[in-house]
Amino acid sequence: MAITGNIGKIITEDDRSFALETLDRILRKMPGVARRNENKIPYTTGPDGRYDDRSDMTKFDDWGLGLSWWTNGFWGGILWQLYSATGDEQYRRIACISEEKMDACFEQFSGLHHDVGFMWL
Repeated sequence: MAITGNIGKIITEDDRSFALETLDRILRKMPGVARRNENKIPYTTGPDGRYDDRSDMTKFDDWGLGLSWWTNGFWGGILWQLYSATGDEQYRRIACISEEKMDACFEQFSGLHHDVGFMWL
């Protein structure tokens, strides 16, 4: 049986199965990812497969490349979405850590720019 999406595309049972399988994989993987990155603002991985930390300002001379990088809020946003979907307090707690770290951008004028909406909303 096909389901019609809100933009007129037919969503098949195969599409639905794929989406549910993908969600299941995400929900299995993210507890470990969240724990490993608990005190970080992760951005990219190194050769070892571990995420860097954009909040470690000893590695960045420029706030725009470090803590105030425009995608830094995505990590917290992912965690809030996971908390909403699962009710798992781990995600809420780590999202709060992420937000507290990023609040330092408000203390440094140079850390604010036109992407602040991406970072906090």
